[in-house]
Amino acid sequence: DLVICVSSAIKKYIQANYHTPEEKIRIVHRGIDPEEFCPDRLDHEFVNRFKEQYGLEGRFVAACVGRISPLKNFEAFVEAVGLSADAISNIKGVIVGSARADKKGYLAELKELVGRRGLQERIVFAGAQSKMAEIYSLSDVVVACSRKPESFGRSLLEAMAMDTPVIAEAQGGPLDIIEDGRTGLFCPDNSPEQLARCIVKA
Repeated sequence: DLVICVSSAIKKYIQANYHTPEEKIRIVHRGIDPEEFCPDRLDHEFVNRFKEQYGLEGRFVAACVGRISPLKNFEAFVEAVGLSADAISNIKGVIVGSARADKKGYLAELKELVGRRGLQERIVFAGAQSKMAEIYSLSDVVVACSRKPESFGRSLLEAMAMDTPVIAEAQGGPLDIIEDGRTGLFCPDNSPEQLARCIVKA
């Protein structure tokens, strides 16, 4: 009877590929738990431990969140952090996410890139984490730089709920989430150079 889409981008895809009538489509955005993502309910002990563990005290923290996969384009994030260092001398990039067995090779490539660029003191791999609200809250900006448009982009919404600005390319689900210049920044593309410009601007 109805087709539910999680974003305007998915609605356009459905209409273009399946010719679904406008009147049958409803957009229902993904939601988040306001009890979980609430700035007033932080585990401050975890925040302090996390900062100490990864050397984040007094640093400008740029975070990139998601499963470790080439689709998420973490290498662009790594390069962007390196390019941002001239303007933000205390920047540190935090990659949060786990790698499945078949993606361990990609994780190794990312770590090799970090070493090759001399960014060992600027990039940390925090692995899978459960206290995401706390990690968003301690971050100065959250970057999403997937190679393909996201159908929605829940991590952006979670970060914004924690009053953390976000950066994403102006395509896909983020078009429904970000108010450019107010809640975050739209990046012209996901090249390291453009991402770095947005990080510095954020």
